[in-house]
Amino acid sequence: MAKTRRKLNRMMQTGPYCAAALIVEKMLKESNPPGAAHNIPSLIRIVDKLTVGTTESPKVGDIYAFPVEAFFSVKGGDFKGECVFALHQIAPSGKRHPKPAVTTSLEFKSDQPPEFGYNINWPVSLVWETFGRYWLQVELDGVPLCRTAISVVQDPTPMVSKA
Repeated sequence: MAKTRRKLNRMMQTGPYCAAALIVEKMLKESNPPGAAHNIPSLIRIVDKLTVGTTESPKVGDIYAFPVEAFFSVKGGDFKGECVFALHQIAPSGKRHPKPAVTTSLEFKSDQPPEFGYNINWPVSLVWETFGRYWLQVELDGVPLCRTAISVVQDPTPMVSKA
């Protein structure tokens, strides 16, 4: 616990920092003309709630893919070195899924400016527990950096079948 607190205090002073943590309907990465900035994403329609119409109850533990993407931007600040980015799911009950959805190594070099960073996107798939608020939590080297929520609600409109 003390080691994690020291890491968190260091990160708050030097970085890396979370520049964005969003769930979006679509992300565009368009090619840019020569001389323009590269790899600048366009985030389309920020989403915080998904309404699911279903005739049967989802099964606990199944993986459900949704038509949205999680987008995270991490800037280096004054931090130099490597760290491990891990994205964890926290279910409506507060239970953290033991296996990260995404894990990747980030490297911040001494010749890079403080605004240098990484944009990480991931198609949202959740290990189903129940309807409610799911959190996607970013950790760097096991230290929580930021998190964003997506609420999954059931469509209250009754399904009508035609005879």
